[in-house]
Amino acid sequence: MGEEENAVQAKIMKYMNLAGVNADFPIVKQSIAFRINSKGIKGRKSTLPAGFPDILSIISLHGKAIPMFIEVKAPNKKCTNNLQLAFIKDMEQRGCFACWANNLQMVKDYIRQKILNIYANDVKKEEQSTGITNSVKQK
Repeated sequence: MGEEENAVQAKIMKYMNLAGVNADFPIVKQSIAFRINSKGIKGRKSTLPAGFPDILSIISLHGKAIPMFIEVKAPNKKCTNNLQLAFIKDMEQRGCFACWANNLQMVKDYIRQKILNIYANDVKKEEQSTGITNSVKQK
């Protein structure tokens, strides 16, 4: 990992660990993040699956702990590793938050979109169960 990628990773780690998420998204009660060394220690092989992202975060949302996996890239670089992209897709299909990012804003935008999607689904479920739509509630 190069210095530029390390700098991006440090910003994301600080944001995820120091109430930055809660400041931007009050619905998130707390979060914590861990730097994952998937390469292993010299002389030892990693037991993590291929493609495991650089950061594992846990976000508390609606009283539930949601794992968030973040693959970090250097500024202006994209995630092109098929194993990493497959891992991210698999985790999303399992209900986790999972993305790659080359800057902190990408992480913030991803979290914002996921929260909006969750809120929209909650509203839709409520409307289906009650038969009352948002437009009727507002009147």
